[in-house]
Amino acid sequence: VEFVFKTLAASTGETAPTVYVQSLKVDGLQNKGDLSVTAVDPNATPIVWKYEWTNDAASTANFTDDWEDTVIFAETVEAAAKTDNTAMLLTTEAKTFATWLMLPQSIVNKKVEITYVINKRQFKSIFALETSSLKNWACNQYIKYTIVLAPNVISFNPSVEDWDTATDVGHTN
Repeated sequence: VEFVFKTLAASTGETAPTVYVQSLKVDGLQNKGDLSVTAVDPNATPIVWKYEWTNDAASTANFTDDWEDTVIFAETVEAAAKTDNTAMLLTTEAKTFATWLMLPQSIVNKKVEITYVINKRQFKSIFALETSSLKNWACNQYIKYTIVLAPNVISFNPSVEDWDTATDVGHTN
């Protein structure tokens, strides 16, 4: 699961806003489970394996990512931003803020909280991780959430792709 951020370019004759992302938080994600591996056909060459996850529903954790780059904010930035002093400066090019390797799981009713600063003012926005077409983080999927933060435009859009297995490694998964 990858969270990428960007901002929009300034309109002609306007000054581009300064936008920083400070933190990203998702509560209640499953972080323990059992992987059962069984041979579908043990006589086949190579052997075909079946993988099944069973998540431990009682075991959840809160995932938080804070950006590590130290930023000296202007004196007018709100106290919370000044005491944090870490943030990622956004540009019009999407940049990765956090990448998590997660267990397959339902994301129904799960929310992500994002803390950010636009033009010296701190904000928090909360978005649902699920959409009408995305209810689960499944095995071997690459989920990319693209978040656009700019004055008057805040968007949160996920995309799902199959995980690309590397072909240049000398081992079999």
